[in-house]
Amino acid sequence: MNRVLIIGASGGIGAALSGVLQQQGADVVGLSRSIDGLDVTDETSVDAHLSRLDGPFDGLVIATGALEVGG
Repeated sequence: MNRVLIIGASGGIGAALSGVLQQQGADVVGLSRSIDGLDVTDETSVDAHLSRLDGPFDGLVIATGALEVGG
């Protein structure tokens, strides 16, 4: 993979994958809620963030989610 988009890049899994892919020479573009304000539950937010990116990408990783919510 030469160019990879990671959504959820600031979380544990996304950050780890980003680091490994960069070490392997990939150009990694990351988006996240905490750094970029991306809200994957809001179509307007997703459209706004994705429309700012220059594609194409050779790979896409979705690393969003929560291990525990409200507990």
